[in-house]
Amino acid sequence: EETGLFQEIFPKAGEDRSTTVEMLRALESGSWDVPTALAICLHETPQASIEEQLGTLRLSNDLQRATQTILLQQPALEAFAEQTIATQKRFLRQPYIEGILGLGGARTAVGQLSGAPLEAAKERLATWTQEQLMPPKLLDGNALIKMGMRPGPQFKTILEGLEEAQLME
Repeated sequence: EETGLFQEIFPKAGEDRSTTVEMLRALESGSWDVPTALAICLHETPQASIEEQLGTLRLSNDLQRATQTILLQQPALEAFAEQTIATQKRFLRQPYIEGILGLGGARTAVGQLSGAPLEAAKERLATWTQEQLMPPKLLDGNALIKMGMRPGPQFKTILEGLEEAQLME
């Protein structure tokens, strides 16, 4: 902060960098990674500027995608408790869930997020098995064809409905 380096690296990150510093300090040791730290640094950046800001840092596409996902999924974390079981499971099986929860924890530490949705998500993640989050497919398009169905948009509806039912268990 004193050197002005943060403002040089993240010129559109907002004026109040003290919150960002607090959030970085709040990260549990050993539980953070580069995309989570970048998401914290960019959490006050206007949505339209995030992609541009990440591009100017010349980061890998994977690192940019991870950081953007962590930021973009914060509203879903906030609404976690109100979602159906199936939606909660889809949320928790995302590839960047640890970063999403890490940013949520940092936001909770500075009072930007109620602790309730974060704790609910962590509790469900600890409780549900990998198979409950990603149940094996009971049918696929080939099975539907073997049943005499003709390929078409109804396949997607049928297969999504089947997955929804499996996730609701």
